Amino acid sequence: MDLPSYLADILRELTGRSGSVSNANDLLMDSEKGLRNHNCLEELVRFEWASTRTSESIKNLIGKVKPGIREYELAVNFKSDGLPYSCHPMISSGAKAKLGLSSPSSNKVVLGDPFTSAFGVWGALTCRAGMIAKGPKDLPSKTAAFYERYWKAYFHTVKTWYENVGIGISAGLIVKKVDQARDKRIFNFAVNTGHTLHLDEWVNSPFKPESKIKLHSGMALQMDIIPVSNGEFVCSNMEDGIILADFPLREEWSAKFPESWGRIMSRREFMRAKIGIKLKEEVLPLSNIPAYYAPYLLRQDFVAVTNEF
Repeated sequence: MDLPSYLADILRELTGRSGSVSNANDLLMDSEKGLRNHNCLEELVRFEWASTRTSESIKNLIGKVKPGIREYELAVNFKSDGLPYSCHPMISSGAKAKLGLSSPSSNKVVLGDPFTSAFGVWGALTCRAGMIAKGPKDLPSKTAAFYERYWKAYFHTVKTWYENVGIGISAGLIVKKVDQARDKRIFNFAVNTGHTLHLDEWVNSPFKPESKIKLHSGMALQMDIIPVSNGEFVCSNMEDGIILADFPLREEWSAKFPESWGRIMSRREFMRAKIGIKLKEEVLPLSNIPAYYAPYLLRQDFVAVTNEF
């Protein structure tokens, strides 16, 4: 049961010995058949707009990161434009980043710190994490050597996820391919390698080993690969959302919401031409910083790209 026991007990009393009380959450939340994972166009367009707010907020925040600035000062870049939050805003630097999903504090950013940030509103969440440095020389030599391997290995798994996700693909196959791409000597996965997205940040996840669930049109998904270091304490993360849309849905989107569609097409081209990630035609990126990842946060022009150009 996903509700307090005292409520279930009352229902059992009301139905008596001849009745039954069962959990029907799957009607709404099941990854394959749940109503909240089969979204109409109007819902998806709202998710796209929400993602422009979260991604612009994180983009602006990352551009303001510098040694000496407080987490509170960075938090002013979180702007939802009135959209309700789906989770509390998150900023952490230094040892505090070990706590994971923690709120901003008066903690000052220090050169060489690990740093994490995330912002979520109804329909979208964007996250970026990295090291407070301009390059390896700003880190202790042992940490620098490990981090170079770490962020490159992480980016490779993210690329693998993006290039394999698509309509009709089993979630278990995505998990298998991403796990094969992971350098197991360097990091583990913190949680599922992706999940479904709606008004809440995490509805359910089909991404489990051996999952037979087929991804379908109308799904909103979060690329949510969170690496946990097997060595030095370092941080990397680059979460964004996508939509899976078949041809009729794409045609309707482009006709009814051309501005939204134009943003999506620009993102797809950015990922292909600038980052080197080739998406299936049904994969629609929602973020204004799609697959953009600067591992050294004090140098935003040093960006992870594939070696396939």
